[in-house]
Amino acid sequence: MSKWIITVLTAALLFVSYFAWNCWLDEKDALKEVNSLKSDIAELTKNNEKKELIIAEREKEKSQAINDVKKLQESLKNALKDNQCASEPIPSDVINWMRSGKN
Repeated sequence: MSKWIITVLTAALLFVSYFAWNCWLDEKDALKEVNSLKSDIAELTKNNEKKELIIAEREKEKSQAINDVKKLQESLKNALKDNQCASEPIPSDVINWMRSGKN
């Protein structure tokens, strides 16, 4: 009976040791994966910040371009307001000729 108990206890100890070893390996692999994911998240966050800065810069440039166009349109309007030729209608044949691109 004593040999049987020792055999059972030894088998149980081996099973628990094997289970503990596998748990330790799984935890080690999980920590590697977590660290890898943290690195990926940090890189994605950095890239996202760069892209947000680029977008903000483009929006600023777009806003400036819109303001420039408005200023140019106002300048053109002011320059042409007293011009007699600017107030005369252009004949439709001339407009069609200009639009056709056959200058």
